[in-house]
Amino acid sequence: MGSRWVAPPSVAEFYAMLPAVLQHELDVQRFEMAALGQEDIDDLRSHRLRRRKRIDEDAAHFRSRASLFSLRPRALPTQIDISSAAAEGRAFSALELTLLSSIDTVYIEITRPRQLELIEEHNTTFLTEINWARRDLAVNLRDTLMEKLTRFEPVLHTTWEILKGEVDEPALQDLLDALIELAPGADIGLGNLSELVLTDDVVREQVIEEMREELDKLDHRFVPLEPEGELRERMTNAQTTLLKRSDLVHVLVEDGELSQESVALEAKLVDKGVNAIDPVERAQLLQRRSEISVRRKQLQAQWRNTPPAQPYADEFMDAQDALLRRRLATLGTRGALFAQRYIALGDERAELDPEVPSATWEFLMAQAALSEDAVAAVPPPDPRAGLDLTPKVLLDPATRSKQQQLINLLKKATASKAKSKAASPFDELGPLPKPRKTKGKKP
Repeated sequence: MGSRWVAPPSVAEFYAMLPAVLQHELDVQRFEMAALGQEDIDDLRSHRLRRRKRIDEDAAHFRSRASLFSLRPRALPTQIDISSAAAEGRAFSALELTLLSSIDTVYIEITRPRQLELIEEHNTTFLTEINWARRDLAVNLRDTLMEKLTRFEPVLHTTWEILKGEVDEPALQDLLDALIELAPGADIGLGNLSELVLTDDVVREQVIEEMREELDKLDHRFVPLEPEGELRERMTNAQTTLLKRSDLVHVLVEDGELSQESVALEAKLVDKGVNAIDPVERAQLLQRRSEISVRRKQLQAQWRNTPPAQPYADEFMDAQDALLRRRLATLGTRGALFAQRYIALGDERAELDPEVPSATWEFLMAQAALSEDAVAAVPPPDPRAGLDLTPKVLLDPATRSKQQQLINLLKKATASKAKSKAASPFDELGPLPKPRKTKGKKP
């Protein structure tokens, strides 16, 4: 089906090295058995016992484990295979395309030749220096690589079944999880899928159609129908009602008065010029500032621990949310910058605990902060927009006609004057010099 998959150079190099590395591994195992396998296992302790058990395990099962994966490059589905299946009517989902376009990325990742080089280096050092720590490193790398190659075999088989449409959605998700586990550092589906969409007409049309279907499912009522002025008025009324019903008006009024008094105190304390206060008064003002700070903290604690009255709190949240959505829509594409914060607010609202009043008040403040940030992001209007710098007199047809007539008359007068002036051969010499005045007698 389609074209034959050609192994990249790194994959070809990996499989060219693999048989020799496995053969060397068997030689190392025989050396291990001669060095440690002849000792009585009951006399071994700690790491020597662990190594002996691992040596016996390798002797019994290593060859069978090595037979579970191929010693030659495996054929993978190509973009031509995907296009051919799509042309024959096979409708691929986004997840299927992601998996099909990612399988080669994962394959290249798990067959990096450097893995075999490290195994060889550790084994060679072990044989020459009898360094068991390097042998342990080689075994860890060997087992990790063999596990990945073994797990890749059924993954590859399933990938070919995807082309035929024989894999259900849960199995597709399991396959995606398996690919991510095999190659955690690979960008699953990002590069190859984008390339496939850009280069293949059939797949591109299918993806665009799927996007249209998803867009049709969106709730287009995100943007409120009311203008911002009405939404601001609605929010203000909802806020006032909430504060009244929660019996917090007097708290906020007192806090505002203390805030103004605090600003006045700071102005007096900072002024060290002609209006500087004496030390006694300064001490009194500092004491008063401390009292104000303590009282304001008490008021804020009282406010945060007061349960917001329902359903007025929900009405205020809805009003702020509507105004926020209106402002995000006004921003246009700039509104996408605030999308993540807006989504996070929605998730936070769904998890609000009515038994924790402070969480509700903090959420309302976060809503207001995002709304203000959206206002600040609106670009200022261009002062030149709408200005017509063309002189009004030039816009009058009658005036323009008279101006053209005058220009034509000037052109004719200039032409007739040039014809009436005779050309002289001395014109090129310029004006004659004036005679010099001499002192003395006249000649």
